[in-house]
Amino acid sequence: MGNNTKLKTKRGQNTMYAFACGYIEQWEMDADNRATIELDSIFHVKGFLCGVHFWEVFGRNELKKARQFFASIKRQAKSNCLPCASDTEADQSTKDTQSAFQTYWKNGWKRRGGTC
Repeated sequence: MGNNTKLKTKRGQNTMYAFACGYIEQWEMDADNRATIELDSIFHVKGFLCGVHFWEVFGRNELKKARQFFASIKRQAKSNCLPCASDTEADQSTKDTQSAFQTYWKNGWKRRGGTC
């Protein structure tokens, strides 16, 4: 008799059980575009988008929101544009870029499909 506990969903994503066991879901396009989701009493979605570090946290019961954010990072990296890049100067500091990134996300980037 085998263990029937599922670690992956039909889509290949980690289940809540897998996260609780310490598994990390990760995605990498290149060194400048990568992300992970992990659970440490809360969900952490962190990584790099166009070379800019980001780190968002979601409550333990907000796996759906964490997955949506994770998916939006992947879409944004594939479209090869940084949120609000047209509104910023090339020499803008990383901290300012992160702030713009977070503001853009909170103002509905996910609803617009991650397009600039």
